[in-house]
Amino acid sequence: MKVLLAAVPLAILGSVATIPVLLAGGDPPPLIACAPNAASLEQTLATIRALESGGDYRARAAGSTASGAYQFIDSSWDGYGGFPTAADAPPDIQDAKAAEMVGAILEEHGAVDAVPVVWYLGHMPPPGSASWDRVPTPEAGNTLTPRQYQRRWLEKFDELGAADASARTSITDDEQLTTTEPLRSAPACIGG
Repeated sequence: MKVLLAAVPLAILGSVATIPVLLAGGDPPPLIACAPNAASLEQTLATIRALESGGDYRARAAGSTASGAYQFIDSSWDGYGGFPTAADAPPDIQDAKAAEMVGAILEEHGAVDAVPVVWYLGHMPPPGSASWDRVPTPEAGNTLTPRQYQRRWLEKFDELGAADASARTSITDDEQLTTTEPLRSAPACIGG
C-alpha cells in the first residue's frame, strides 16, 4: 500500500511537469537579446550604428560588401533571416543579428572595450601586436587603426551615456587593451 501511495504523487508531478511543454506549441518565441544591463546593450548597438552608418539601415559601403546600419560584410551576415545582405533586412532583423554578435564578443572577452576592436577587425589581436597600429584593408575605405577606432568608439559610447567611464578600462595612446576592470562582470546572452 505504501508503494502505491508513493507512486501517485510521482505520477501527478510528472503530469504537471509536462503542462508547459503542451502549452508551448506553435512557433518558437522571437530572439531576445539579454545582458546584465540591457540598457548598456542597447547603447552598445547604438554606438555601432552611429559610427558605422550614422544609423542608416539601408547604407552600403563603397569599397566592400558591408551594408546595413551595422555595416555587416556579406560573409558575416551569412544570409541571416533569409536576407542576402544586411541592407535588405528590416531594422529588427539587423538589430537581432548585431545583438547576437555583441553577445558573443562579450561572452568571449568579458568587456565592452573588445566590441569595437572585434567589430572592426573580426578578432582581438594580442597585446603588443603590430596590427593594433595598422589600418586594416585601407582599399575598403578604412582610415583608422584598431586602436584609433576603439578610442573613437569608446568616446561615442560614453557620449551616448551607456557607461560610467570609471567602470570601463581606459586606454591611452601608449597602452594596449587591458581588461582589469571590465564594464560587464558577466557575459551578455541570447535567449528566446
